[in-house]
Amino acid sequence: MPPSKNAILAQEGLRIDLFRMHPHTDYESGLVDQFAKRLNPTKIASFKALGHYDIICFYPFITDDIFLFKGSIKGIRSFSNIDCICKADKDPSKIISELQKSKFVIIAIIAFDIIPLADNGGIINNITISLTKTYGGFHLNSPSWGEQILIIHGNSMNQLLTNYRSIMESLISESIDINSIVGINYDLINNMGELWDEEIPEFIKIEWHVELILPHSKDFSDKIRASYPAFISDDNICSISNSSKVIYDIKSNRWADVINSIRSIRRSYATEIVTTKLTILYKS
Repeated sequence: MPPSKNAILAQEGLRIDLFRMHPHTDYESGLVDQFAKRLNPTKIASFKALGHYDIICFYPFITDDIFLFKGSIKGIRSFSNIDCICKADKDPSKIISELQKSKFVIIAIIAFDIIPLADNGGIINNITISLTKTYGGFHLNSPSWGEQILIIHGNSMNQLLTNYRSIMESLISESIDINSIVGINYDLINNMGELWDEEIPEFIKIEWHVELILPHSKDFSDKIRASYPAFISDDNICSISNSSKVIYDIKSNRWADVINSIRSIRRSYATEIVTTKLTILYKS
């Protein structure tokens, strides 16, 4: 399929900000509030990330735009920006509008080992375009990262994970690397128990990785074992420098219970936690 000669790029691009935050959940909500104050609320979609990052923010940008924030924002440990090129028929406002209406999102950052097709300033890969037509979502190009960005979204986490598994199977033979980020619409966070009743499917295994300040490691594991029986660790604490890492295998039926428990633990033990990461794995 030859590159389109009539492709038109949107004047604005889509920026995806990925933040790692201080464990206390007040810092996460504070960051989301800052974005809402500085941007038109209709121009931003914010999600609670479940993996390496804690917050995802989608918003439009112009290539010569100044930084959104000046100075520091409390609670940010680190962050990354992904600037994406958009086609005119999928401009950022349309993408953000769709994401705002979705409970869940998965971002795939894909590096291909084939030479993709050049298409009017963006690098467009036919495989990824085909997948977005099949499963919905958006295919974007990130010149700053040199990779393809695939965004799928919906209102069922389990259906989204089922679709994403099929996407991964289609891409795995053609790609060098795929990094995945799963997010929950931040508007859902405070009412998950009422608004999200999905059970964790049989094909999914969940692990919670916790990095702790070293002196608190044993006490922390004892407290978690007593208060959150669904969080099971093998007591194999790996010590690195001034911190230690513990992996919990989570035995729980409902997604909302897992996320609510993790947020409660992060809030209650913020002085003992360095960082956490929820890993969603497909069972073989």
